[in-house]
Amino acid sequence: MNLSALRKSYPVQGALCMVIALCLISSAQVEAIRLQNSVPLRVLDPSHRQTAFQLLENDLDYKLVAMVPGVAAENVSVNITDDAMLKIVANDTSGREVFQRTVRLGSDANTTDVLSWCVDGILEVTVRKLEKPEPVSVQVQSQEPVVTNSENKKHFNKVWSIPGVRPEEVSVTIETDLKLGRQYLRYNATSKRGYGQYLNSVVLPEGAVTDRAEAFCAHGLLHVQVPEADPVVPVPVPVSDTDGTELDNETSIQLSHISLPGYTAKDVTLEAKPGYIFLKITAKTGNIIQRYLALPEDLHDLHALKARCVDGVLTVEYDMSGLVQRQDTEIPVLNTRPTYAEQGAPAGPGQMNRVIIRDGGFRYDRLLASRAFEEFFSLL
Repeated sequence: MNLSALRKSYPVQGALCMVIALCLISSAQVEAIRLQNSVPLRVLDPSHRQTAFQLLENDLDYKLVAMVPGVAAENVSVNITDDAMLKIVANDTSGREVFQRTVRLGSDANTTDVLSWCVDGILEVTVRKLEKPEPVSVQVQSQEPVVTNSENKKHFNKVWSIPGVRPEEVSVTIETDLKLGRQYLRYNATSKRGYGQYLNSVVLPEGAVTDRAEAFCAHGLLHVQVPEADPVVPVPVPVSDTDGTELDNETSIQLSHISLPGYTAKDVTLEAKPGYIFLKITAKTGNIIQRYLALPEDLHDLHALKARCVDGVLTVEYDMSGLVQRQDTEIPVLNTRPTYAEQGAPAGPGQMNRVIIRDGGFRYDRLLASRAFEEFFSLL
């Protein structure tokens, strides 16, 4: 009888036998079992080590810093598109690629102000940020609002309670966040008679016409009205009932392939708006099926969409001419470290760099030129 069967039949006696058996195992056998179950160490070839890099951000710029030993400035390629897509490729003296990254920066990146250098195996790319727009002040009128219907679809209406505050004690501003692509409506109301201070903010909807915003303050209530742009008129997408020519992969891209057995092109209606397609299918019984299809962000010309419904299959595609044509700019890579005057003032108090991406897991002790970088990495 083995130990497993003994434990099932006689639990107490089986457990005691297991303890005795373990005590009889020699230390050599224990070491053999440990080595058998352990994972052997793997020594990495230094030439195949992953290049470490960090992408940092502060109030002034984005910085990508990479450690690329054996790479000269003339062997580094840096390109940036007008939509802030940063592409970097670095080769060593033998032509082998040692570093390659494509990074999407924030929408507040100034793609026309880029500086890059590679010195002593250190590659740094700096992309300045666009200047933050000044807040837009909204005059507060000492009267009740002209329009108070909050369900008015053409206006964004917001009401705040600020008892004890006079109209001249209220400040209403509209601020723009370039990185997130949002606009914020903020107010600050402070009573000089000691009735308190009120602060609040809200995100404005897309399409808000901020230059026509109005604010009213009366009877302890603050009303803010921001007109909204007219709704986008949907673009009808023609649906053909003929197969036509084969899809040309060089000029067209297939977006969707949907099985609709029993339906023809006359039963399908497609309407496109920025970001999506509205699909409406009318059954012979009168029932209506509705679906939404996502569109790529790069598609700016909705008239480039086309569809066909043949043999119970709906195919939606678009012509590549409708895509946004991005411009790619090559950035020269300097072989000398630029001075502060060329590079811009280092980050000051309140502008400490924060890590967006950290790859490779090494510590930058003396990697960066500015005092702010050195102070930041001393904390790691």
